[in-house]
Amino acid sequence: MLERINLRLELLKERERIRQSQERLIDEVKDVLLRAHEYEEKLQERIRKSSDIASEDFNNLKPENIFSLPEIRNICTRYRLRFLETRYLRHPLPYEAFIHIKEFEKKQQTEIKQFSILAPAEAFRLDKKTDPLLFAHLGNDRYYLLHQWGNDLSAFRKVIMFPLRNFYTLLATIIITSFAIAFLVPKEWIVYDEHLYPMMYNFRMFLFFLLTTGSMATVFYIGITRNKELSEEAWNSKWI
Repeated sequence: MLERINLRLELLKERERIRQSQERLIDEVKDVLLRAHEYEEKLQERIRKSSDIASEDFNNLKPENIFSLPEIRNICTRYRLRFLETRYLRHPLPYEAFIHIKEFEKKQQTEIKQFSILAPAEAFRLDKKTDPLLFAHLGNDRYYLLHQWGNDLSAFRKVIMFPLRNFYTLLATIIITSFAIAFLVPKEWIVYDEHLYPMMYNFRMFLFFLLTTGSMATVFYIGITRNKELSEEAWNSKWI
């Protein structure tokens, strides 16, 4: 014969079953959150330290996201940017960057040991925020673009930073600018006596010489006193 059912006891048993189920679920969530928190702490520590050890065991990477060091160096020189390890970044990475790192490491089943940032020098200062790119070091001077945030660079930056690429672009800019000023300025601004107009070419050459030497002296003085380097030397400089 089947025993009779006491609904009160059944309700108590159901309450206990639900309570135990909820406790197990809460424990599982706590465990997941704890592991996620520990992972984020370790990840942040890796980002802060960014050791020089790079793993080369990567598979199924998107070719369009892989860049060589010469490519990065040329872009840094062209737009006067810096390419430094994340430990030199004074601002914390956005949460989206951590998500991209987690997804990448989960897919590759490995930990990234070295991260780098491509950004204007201002990004590595405490009082400035710019829009950098985050890279993972793949080894053999190859870097994988993990995340980009913020706005694009100004279209005029390439033109504005052209003189600062290297010594030759700086010299060419000074010479061309001095030549344009010397030969385009109205002759009445150079001499006031019409009898001297036949010698105008000599005056313009003299003005060109003065402008060139004066500009070069000024530029080099500013560079030395303010410890400024040209982009070819400054692109990976740790001195901001």
